[in-house]
Amino acid sequence: MARSVSTLALVLVSLAVACGNSSGLSSARAGSGGAATGGVPAVGGSATGTSGASSSSGGTVAVGANGGGNAGGSNAVGGTSASGGNNASGGTTSTGSGGQLANAGNGGATACGYMNQGHVLNVAADISLCIPPQHCLPETCPPTLGKCVNDECVYDAGYEGLATLPQAWATHYCDLQSGACQGVDQLDPVLTTAQKVATQANLPLCKSSSAGAKCVGIVANPPMMEGNREKYGENWGLGLTEPSGLCYEVSGPGGSALLAVTDRCGGYCKCPSVGVDAYNECGQCKEATDLTPLCECRGDNSCPTEQCDWCAANNHPHFDVDDDTFNHICGDQAIQGSCQLANVKFVPCLAPRTDWPPAL
Repeated sequence: MARSVSTLALVLVSLAVACGNSSGLSSARAGSGGAATGGVPAVGGSATGTSGASSSSGGTVAVGANGGGNAGGSNAVGGTSASGGNNASGGTTSTGSGGQLANAGNGGATACGYMNQGHVLNVAADISLCIPPQHCLPETCPPTLGKCVNDECVYDAGYEGLATLPQAWATHYCDLQSGACQGVDQLDPVLTTAQKVATQANLPLCKSSSAGAKCVGIVANPPMMEGNREKYGENWGLGLTEPSGLCYEVSGPGGSALLAVTDRCGGYCKCPSVGVDAYNECGQCKEATDLTPLCECRGDNSCPTEQCDWCAANNHPHFDVDDDTFNHICGDQAIQGSCQLANVKFVPCLAPRTDWPPAL
């Protein structure tokens, strides 16, 4: 999410849902990674990046057929869609214009996060998100998938935002210990934030944890989960741990982790109106009205490129984590380059920073 552009890496895996038999892409800010062909993901690899970025897997997802209700692009959990930001109480869902499923979660709460201005979004029974306040911009409302109306995203048919694929997946992009995960402009270095969370929770960082134990790592989430990068100097990134005080507690096939949100998982976009004619990191296109993800994978479209862009399309809760955390939560499945998460919930982990945001 930093204003510099990093070198991008791709990891290809098979996908049996949204884009037919296609592959998937995701990227955070750190730079290099592995690539694979023929649907077999790679974990290693090397390349160079700008602004000191050094290592990343690029991050991708492999999904089983129909993904728990993704056929034909109809994916409302509980069968009801709701407007982004509107929340029903008592665990029932509400409907509205935005097309984003919203309901009470985390003990029935409907507000959460930064100054209690966020809203709860349950994309599945075991996946509860805190969506931060944000402006409707192309990076949080892809122009090919929705339209901004009164500063809210109204989704096109077949697209339900983060509920399009009601599953959560993890990939990896950086070595936390080496400093390669530093991307967005934070008040503290990313590793410092992780260490503060670990101290507060009395848990080890995932690099030094034992198998099966709970540990602490960092994560980059899609723009809808992280919040706007910048908006004319206004508050931005309010889904990050520093301003929100929240982390994500996740569990996968290998174990569980507490994740400090420290970056934006951007994806790959082009926007010729501002000179980005080839697919590149989406930060350059964040306010371009012709922002086009590499492939939206909204559930009802084919992908000529045979590549799904998980982060730019904001089509499911995606967790691009540091390498050690990825290996810990994915276990034996880490070799695949991605794994599905069984449980996701937001939890308080630090006192919110009152001096947010950093100077732009």
